[in-house]
Amino acid sequence: MTDNECDGKLTQCKYLWEDPLADWETRGPVLLAEEIWEYATKYNILFKDKNDLFKKDLKGASYSMRPHPEDAYYFDDEGNQKKLEKLNDESGEYHLVKKNSLVYIKLAQCLVIPYYIIGRQNLKISYVYQGLLLGTGPQVDPGFEGNMFIPLHNLTNIDVKIYINKSFVSIDFVRTSSLVFDNSIPDSREAFERDFPEMKPFPADKLKRVTLNGYLKGVTPSSSLKESIKYINEIKEKNEKDKQTRKWVTISEILGGLILFITTIGILIGMMFSTHQIFTSIEARIDKNVYISGKNSAEAQTVNDSIKKLVVENEKINSIAMEYKLTRTELNRLGKKVSDLESYINTTMYNVNTEKSKHESPND
Repeated sequence: MTDNECDGKLTQCKYLWEDPLADWETRGPVLLAEEIWEYATKYNILFKDKNDLFKKDLKGASYSMRPHPEDAYYFDDEGNQKKLEKLNDESGEYHLVKKNSLVYIKLAQCLVIPYYIIGRQNLKISYVYQGLLLGTGPQVDPGFEGNMFIPLHNLTNIDVKIYINKSFVSIDFVRTSSLVFDNSIPDSREAFERDFPEMKPFPADKLKRVTLNGYLKGVTPSSSLKESIKYINEIKEKNEKDKQTRKWVTISEILGGLILFITTIGILIGMMFSTHQIFTSIEARIDKNVYISGKNSAEAQTVNDSIKKLVVENEKINSIAMEYKLTRTELNRLGKKVSDLESYINTTMYNVNTEKSKHESPND
């Protein structure tokens, strides 16, 4: 524990309730740097250890506080409190706040807030721009004394360095209404709490908190971002897997339909070619030796009529063949292409099914 840390021994000072700068000529609602320095170094309020204050950390109307060099924590997935990793680089020592995490970093300076002032703290803008979010209310109530623990959310997907010897949190101070005592002025915190309960003194039990566990009261919080990201990644992986499966199913359906279509076309072409061959053969027989003499027998007449009908049907087939420009050679060539295409599709289907089985989980 450093000299600057609150050790449970509360400051007993009349300036906790009497404002020594009540008659300051330039008095305003927000303390300026000169007033902050005056309260802290001359009257021992605002900060417990005036020797740990540096004018370089004063701003126009605020003071920049540093992170504690040791007290910086997070909770692991099992709820165990762990110290943040502390590393070094060319800029000095730093606490490493990992991506998508919730951490707690103690402030190095111990605050002593009088009963007529409130504090308002905020994360330095350089850390805000890096994606850190201060997870606590900005106001420090009158009467508070202690080292604040700052909850920080790292909402980004990169780690952030909190440098130990650099500005971390800025605090400004605002005056409230002056306290008015009708009779005697209290000489201790206990007397103030006992004799002036209507002024709502800071609760004594809360002033005893000096560790992180004292603030958390047994709770072990951690960032829900990790679980959310894990859940999102699982959904994304499942969607990609389903998408891949749907892709192979769709390809299989298309190729299956294409095979059916090609097979049907092949059958139709084969039927047309067979029919065309039959009628061509009949036509040749008629030309060579199927002439029936002009006898008027019923049998001869029936045969002649049948032949004429077949000749007519043959002419129709020839007409269809001419219309689609399908010669016997072209039909043979088309049949060969159909056979080759069917063989290619069967090979492709085999490859598709092989790839599909690789993407499917054994548990699916």
